[in-house]
Amino acid sequence: MELKQPRQSSLFKKRRAFKTESFIYPEKIDSSFPISLTLGLYKNFLSAQYSLFTVKAFISDIRALARVLKDKKIGEITTDDLNFFLSSLKEKEQSQKTISRRTTTLKNYFNWLSKQKIISYNPAEKIIYRRPVASLPQILFEAEQKNLLEQASLNPRTYLLILLLLEAGLKKDELLNLEVRDIDTSNQFRPEVWIRSKNPRKERRLKLPAEFTATYQNYLKEFRIREKLFEMSDRNLTYILSDLRRRTGIKKKITCQILRDTFAVNQLKRGESINAVFKKLGLAPTSWNQETKEKYLKLSSPAL
Repeated sequence: MELKQPRQSSLFKKRRAFKTESFIYPEKIDSSFPISLTLGLYKNFLSAQYSLFTVKAFISDIRALARVLKDKKIGEITTDDLNFFLSSLKEKEQSQKTISRRTTTLKNYFNWLSKQKIISYNPAEKIIYRRPVASLPQILFEAEQKNLLEQASLNPRTYLLILLLLEAGLKKDELLNLEVRDIDTSNQFRPEVWIRSKNPRKERRLKLPAEFTATYQNYLKEFRIREKLFEMSDRNLTYILSDLRRRTGIKKKITCQILRDTFAVNQLKRGESINAVFKKLGLAPTSWNQETKEKYLKLSSPAL
Protein backbone atom coordinates (compact mmCIF):
# COMPACT_ATOMS: atom_id res chain seq x y z
CA MET A 1 0.00 0.00 0.00
CA GLU A 2 1.59 3.28 -1.13
CA LEU A 3 0.93 6.07 1.34
CA LYS A 4 -0.15 9.40 -0.18
CA GLN A 5 0.81 12.32 1.97
CA PRO A 6 -2.22 14.34 3.15
CA ARG A 7 -2.11 18.13 2.68
CA GLN A 8 -2.83 19.21 6.23
CA SER A 9 -1.78 16.72 8.87
CA SER A 10 0.45 17.08 11.90
CA LEU A 11 1.36 13.43 11.57
CA PHE A 12 3.11 13.81 8.24
CA LYS A 13 5.63 16.65 7.94
CA LYS A 14 7.44 16.83 4.67
CA ARG A 15 10.70 18.09 6.09
CA ARG A 16 10.89 15.72 9.02
CA ALA A 17 9.31 12.53 7.71
CA PHE A 18 11.96 9.99 6.77
CA LYS A 19 11.98 7.64 3.83
CA THR A 20 12.63 3.89 4.05
CA GLU A 21 12.60 1.96 0.78
CA SER A 22 9.59 3.24 -1.23
CA PHE A 23 7.43 4.30 1.73
CA ILE A 24 7.20 7.58 3.65
CA TYR A 25 6.49 6.80 7.28
CA PRO A 26 4.74 9.07 9.81
CA GLU A 27 6.74 10.51 12.66
CA LYS A 28 3.91 9.79 15.11
CA ILE A 29 1.58 6.80 15.29
CA ASP A 30 -1.42 5.73 17.33
CA SER A 31 -3.51 2.58 17.77
CA SER A 32 -5.53 3.29 14.61
CA PHE A 33 -2.49 2.78 12.36
CA PRO A 34 -1.94 -0.43 10.39
CA ILE A 35 1.17 -2.47 11.15
CA SER A 36 2.98 -1.43 7.95
CA LEU A 37 3.01 2.27 8.87
CA THR A 38 4.71 1.59 12.22
CA LEU A 39 7.80 0.02 10.64
CA GLY A 40 9.78 3.24 10.24
CA LEU A 41 9.67 4.19 13.92
CA TYR A 42 10.11 0.58 15.01
CA LYS A 43 13.20 0.29 12.81
CA ASN A 44 14.65 3.42 14.44
CA PHE A 45 14.05 1.89 17.85
CA LEU A 46 15.76 -1.38 16.87
CA SER A 47 18.71 0.31 15.15
CA ALA A 48 19.65 2.12 18.35
CA GLN A 49 20.41 -1.13 20.17
CA TYR A 50 20.69 -4.09 17.79
CA SER A 51 22.93 -5.14 14.90
CA LEU A 52 21.93 -4.57 11.28
CA PHE A 53 21.24 -8.29 10.82
CA THR A 54 18.92 -8.44 13.85
CA VAL A 55 17.07 -5.32 12.67
CA LYS A 56 16.52 -6.86 9.22
CA ALA A 57 15.22 -10.11 10.75
CA PHE A 58 12.79 -8.36 13.13
CA ILE A 59 11.43 -6.02 10.44
CA SER A 60 10.98 -8.99 8.09
CA ASP A 61 9.01 -10.83 10.81
CA ILE A 62 6.66 -7.88 11.39
CA ARG A 63 6.10 -7.51 7.65
CA ALA A 64 5.10 -11.18 7.60
CA LEU A 65 2.67 -10.50 10.45
CA ALA A 66 1.15 -7.59 8.48
CA ARG A 67 0.60 -9.86 5.47
CA VAL A 68 -1.12 -12.59 7.49
CA LEU A 69 -3.33 -10.16 9.43
CA LYS A 70 -4.16 -8.12 6.29
CA ASP A 71 -2.39 -5.09 7.81
CA LYS A 72 -4.85 -4.93 10.70
CA LYS A 73 -4.89 -1.84 12.94
CA ILE A 74 -2.41 -2.33 15.78
CA GLY A 75 -4.98 -1.41 18.43
CA GLU A 76 -7.30 -4.18 17.26
CA ILE A 77 -4.76 -7.04 17.28
CA THR A 78 -5.49 -9.77 19.84
CA THR A 79 -3.53 -12.64 21.34
CA ASP A 80 -5.63 -14.99 19.19
CA ASP A 81 -4.43 -13.11 16.09
CA LEU A 82 -0.80 -13.64 17.09
CA ASN A 83 -1.36 -17.33 17.86
CA PHE A 84 -3.02 -17.66 14.46
CA PHE A 85 0.08 -16.09 12.87
CA LEU A 86 2.41 -18.50 14.67
CA SER A 87 0.22 -21.52 13.84
CA SER A 88 0.31 -20.51 10.16
CA LEU A 89 4.09 -20.87 10.29
CA LYS A 90 3.72 -24.44 11.55
CA GLU A 91 1.35 -25.22 8.67
CA LYS A 92 4.02 -23.95 6.27
CA GLU A 93 6.47 -26.32 8.01
CA GLN A 94 8.67 -23.51 9.26
CA SER A 95 11.40 -24.72 11.62
CA GLN A 96 10.92 -24.42 15.37
CA LYS A 97 13.91 -22.10 15.43
CA THR A 98 12.17 -19.70 13.02
CA ILE A 99 8.92 -19.84 15.00
CA SER A 100 10.79 -19.14 18.24
CA ARG A 101 12.58 -16.17 16.70
CA ARG A 102 9.30 -14.75 15.43
CA THR A 103 7.78 -15.19 18.88
CA THR A 104 10.67 -13.12 20.26
CA THR A 105 10.01 -10.49 17.57
CA LEU A 106 6.32 -10.27 18.45
CA LYS A 107 7.09 -9.79 22.13
CA ASN A 108 9.68 -7.12 21.30
CA TYR A 109 7.40 -5.25 18.88
CA PHE A 110 4.28 -5.16 21.05
CA ASN A 111 6.30 -4.41 24.18
CA TRP A 112 7.71 -1.40 22.32
CA LEU A 113 4.20 -0.26 21.31
CA SER A 114 2.98 -0.74 24.88
CA LYS A 115 5.87 1.16 26.52
CA GLN A 116 5.35 4.00 24.06
CA LYS A 117 1.67 4.02 25.17
CA ILE A 118 0.61 3.58 21.55
CA ILE A 119 -1.55 0.59 22.54
CA SER A 120 -3.30 0.08 25.86
CA TYR A 121 -3.21 -3.73 25.73
CA ASN A 122 -0.21 -5.92 24.91
CA PRO A 123 -1.51 -8.97 22.99
CA ALA A 124 1.93 -10.62 22.92
CA GLU A 125 2.25 -10.72 26.71
CA LYS A 126 0.43 -14.06 27.04
CA ILE A 127 2.19 -15.80 24.16
CA ILE A 128 4.28 -18.68 25.47
CA TYR A 129 7.86 -18.71 24.23
CA ARG A 130 9.01 -22.23 23.43
CA ARG A 131 12.74 -22.47 23.12
CA PRO A 132 13.72 -24.70 20.18
CA VAL A 133 15.40 -27.97 21.06
CA ALA A 134 18.38 -27.85 18.74
CA SER A 135 21.06 -30.42 18.14
CA LEU A 136 24.70 -29.83 19.03
CA PRO A 137 26.30 -27.19 16.79
CA GLN A 138 28.70 -28.40 14.14
CA ILE A 139 32.34 -27.44 14.63
CA LEU A 140 35.53 -27.97 12.66
CA PHE A 141 37.90 -30.68 13.87
CA GLU A 142 41.58 -29.96 14.40
CA ALA A 143 42.67 -31.32 11.00
CA GLU A 144 39.96 -29.30 9.27
CA GLN A 145 41.03 -26.14 11.06
CA LYS A 146 44.63 -26.68 9.98
CA ASN A 147 43.53 -27.25 6.39
CA LEU A 148 41.38 -24.12 6.50
CA LEU A 149 44.21 -21.93 7.81
CA GLU A 150 46.67 -23.27 5.23
CA GLN A 151 44.36 -22.48 2.32
CA ALA A 152 43.35 -19.11 3.77
CA SER A 153 46.99 -18.05 4.20
CA LEU A 154 47.39 -17.87 0.40
CA ASN A 155 45.49 -14.56 0.44
CA PRO A 156 46.08 -11.91 3.14
CA ARG A 157 42.44 -10.74 3.25
CA THR A 158 41.05 -14.28 3.50
CA TYR A 159 43.66 -15.22 6.11
CA LEU A 160 42.84 -12.12 8.16
CA LEU A 161 39.12 -12.97 8.05
CA ILE A 162 39.69 -16.55 9.21
CA LEU A 163 42.06 -15.53 12.00
CA LEU A 164 39.50 -13.08 13.39
CA LEU A 165 36.68 -15.63 13.16
CA LEU A 166 38.55 -18.73 14.30
CA GLU A 167 40.99 -17.16 16.78
CA ALA A 168 38.73 -14.45 18.25
CA GLY A 169 35.22 -15.86 17.73
CA LEU A 170 33.76 -12.68 16.27
CA LYS A 171 30.16 -12.48 15.10
CA LYS A 172 29.50 -11.59 11.47
CA ASP A 173 28.39 -8.03 12.19
CA GLU A 174 31.32 -7.48 14.56
CA LEU A 175 33.71 -8.59 11.83
CA LEU A 176 32.18 -6.41 9.11
CA ASN A 177 32.05 -3.35 11.39
CA LEU A 178 35.75 -3.45 12.31
CA GLU A 179 37.87 -0.40 11.59
CA VAL A 180 41.63 0.07 11.46
CA ARG A 181 41.47 1.92 14.78
CA ASP A 182 40.16 -1.28 16.41
CA ILE A 183 43.36 -3.24 15.72
CA ASP A 184 46.34 -2.81 18.07
CA THR A 185 49.67 -4.18 16.80
CA SER A 186 51.91 -1.95 18.92
CA ASN A 187 53.26 -5.22 20.38
CA GLN A 188 53.76 -7.30 17.25
CA PHE A 189 53.88 -10.52 19.25
CA ARG A 190 50.64 -9.81 21.15
CA PRO A 191 48.22 -8.12 18.73
CA GLU A 192 44.73 -7.27 19.97
CA VAL A 193 41.33 -6.43 18.52
CA TRP A 194 38.83 -4.13 20.19
CA ILE A 195 35.17 -5.00 19.75
CA ARG A 196 32.95 -1.94 20.01
CA SER A 197 29.20 -2.19 20.50
CA LYS A 198 26.10 -0.11 21.17
CA ASN A 199 25.73 -2.35 24.22
CA PRO A 200 28.63 -1.60 26.65
CA ARG A 201 28.41 -5.13 28.07
CA LYS A 202 29.42 -6.57 24.70
CA GLU A 203 32.48 -4.36 24.28
CA ARG A 204 35.72 -6.25 24.84
CA ARG A 205 39.40 -6.54 23.95
CA LEU A 206 40.66 -9.86 22.55
CA LYS A 207 44.11 -11.31 22.04
CA LEU A 208 45.13 -12.52 18.58
CA PRO A 209 47.88 -14.96 17.53
CA ALA A 210 51.32 -13.49 16.77
CA GLU A 211 51.06 -14.39 13.05
CA PHE A 212 48.19 -11.94 12.76
CA THR A 213 50.52 -8.91 12.77
CA ALA A 214 52.48 -9.63 9.57
CA THR A 215 49.31 -10.66 7.72
CA TYR A 216 47.53 -7.51 8.87
CA GLN A 217 50.36 -5.21 7.75
CA ASN A 218 50.55 -6.91 4.33
CA TYR A 219 46.80 -6.60 3.95
CA LEU A 220 46.80 -2.86 4.71
CA LYS A 221 49.46 -2.25 2.04
CA GLU A 222 48.04 -4.52 -0.66
CA PHE A 223 44.42 -3.38 -0.33
CA ARG A 224 45.22 0.25 0.65
CA ILE A 225 42.97 0.14 3.68
CA ARG A 226 42.31 3.44 5.46
CA GLU A 227 39.33 3.21 7.84
CA LYS A 228 36.93 0.27 7.36
CA LEU A 229 38.88 -2.97 7.69
CA PHE A 230 36.68 -4.98 5.31
CA GLU A 231 34.80 -3.11 2.59
CA MET A 232 32.43 -5.94 1.75
CA SER A 233 28.82 -6.98 2.08
CA ASP A 234 27.35 -9.96 3.88
CA ARG A 235 27.04 -11.65 0.48
CA ASN A 236 30.72 -11.05 -0.34
CA LEU A 237 31.75 -12.67 2.93
CA THR A 238 29.52 -15.67 2.28
CA TYR A 239 31.10 -16.09 -1.15
CA ILE A 240 34.64 -15.96 0.29
CA LEU A 241 33.82 -18.62 2.89
CA SER A 242 32.07 -20.82 0.30
CA ASP A 243 35.04 -20.56 -2.05
CA LEU A 244 37.39 -21.45 0.79
CA ARG A 245 35.27 -24.50 1.58
CA ARG A 246 35.49 -25.60 -2.05
CA ARG A 247 39.28 -25.23 -2.11
CA THR A 248 39.78 -27.10 1.18
CA GLY A 249 37.41 -29.93 0.30
CA ILE A 250 35.84 -29.69 3.76
CA LYS A 251 32.37 -31.25 3.65
CA LYS A 252 30.92 -29.16 6.48
CA LYS A 253 29.59 -25.68 5.90
CA ILE A 254 32.02 -22.90 6.68
CA THR A 255 30.08 -20.03 8.23
CA CYS A 256 30.83 -17.29 10.76
CA GLN A 257 28.71 -19.10 13.36
CA ILE A 258 30.48 -22.45 12.89
CA LEU A 259 33.87 -20.75 13.25
CA ARG A 260 32.62 -18.90 16.34
CA ASP A 261 31.40 -22.17 17.88
CA THR A 262 34.72 -23.82 17.01
CA PHE A 263 36.58 -20.97 18.73
CA ALA A 264 34.49 -21.42 21.90
CA VAL A 265 35.12 -25.17 22.07
CA ASN A 266 38.86 -24.67 21.39
CA GLN A 267 39.05 -22.22 24.30
CA LEU A 268 37.38 -24.67 26.67
CA LYS A 269 39.72 -27.47 25.59
CA ARG A 270 42.67 -25.19 26.37
CA GLY A 271 41.46 -24.82 29.95
CA GLU A 272 39.43 -21.60 29.87
CA SER A 273 36.37 -21.49 32.12
CA ILE A 274 32.95 -21.30 30.48
CA ASN A 275 32.38 -17.85 31.99
CA ALA A 276 35.68 -16.61 30.54
CA VAL A 277 34.69 -17.98 27.12
CA PHE A 278 31.30 -16.27 27.32
CA LYS A 279 33.06 -13.01 28.15
CA LYS A 280 35.26 -13.39 25.05
CA LEU A 281 32.16 -14.06 22.96
CA GLY A 282 30.40 -11.00 24.36
CA LEU A 283 27.67 -13.16 25.93
CA ALA A 284 26.21 -12.83 29.40
CA PRO A 285 26.16 -16.08 31.45
CA THR A 286 22.41 -15.79 31.99
CA SER A 287 19.69 -18.41 31.91
CA TRP A 288 18.90 -17.25 28.36
CA ASN A 289 22.29 -18.63 27.26
CA GLN A 290 22.21 -21.72 29.48
CA GLU A 291 21.52 -24.02 26.53
CA THR A 292 24.52 -22.63 24.62
CA LYS A 293 26.70 -23.11 27.68
CA GLU A 294 25.66 -26.77 28.03
CA LYS A 295 26.34 -27.45 24.35
CA TYR A 296 29.83 -25.97 24.47
CA LEU A 297 30.69 -27.93 27.61
CA LYS A 298 29.44 -31.15 26.05
CA LEU A 299 31.43 -30.60 22.83
CA SER A 300 34.62 -29.82 24.74
CA SER A 301 34.42 -32.74 27.19
CA PRO A 302 36.67 -35.81 26.66
CA ALA A 303 35.31 -38.65 24.53
CA LEU A 304 33.56 -41.42 26.48
